[in-house]
Amino acid sequence: MRHLERALRALDEKLEGKLCDGMQGIIKEGNAMIEETAAGAVLDACISAGAQRAEHYEIGACIAWARAMGHRDVVRLLTQTLKEEKAADKKLSAIAESGVNEAADWGMDDEEANAG
Repeated sequence: MRHLERALRALDEKLEGKLCDGMQGIIKEGNAMIEETAAGAVLDACISAGAQRAEHYEIGACIAWARAMGHRDVVRLLTQTLKEEKAADKKLSAIAESGVNEAADWGMDDEEANAG
């Protein structure tokens, strides 16, 4: 968030909350999965996958737009944010690959997944 705030200051723009239909769809889909899924490994896998979708969605287009408009400082700041988001994605993938997805596939609850 701090990189985005700095980018907006560089553009002399204010941070305004505007709804994004795409992100709203990701959130709506994630909420539906949470409501429909019992606690346990399947829910953990759903939450992890939803977080990854949100991370992937939000930054790429902004960098392309800033680059096209010649805002080099903003590109640099947003690229730093992208690096941070890629690190978060790696962590989420590690969680998924650590057995959460496998346990979800087998329909295990949290106790069963952690026992094995």
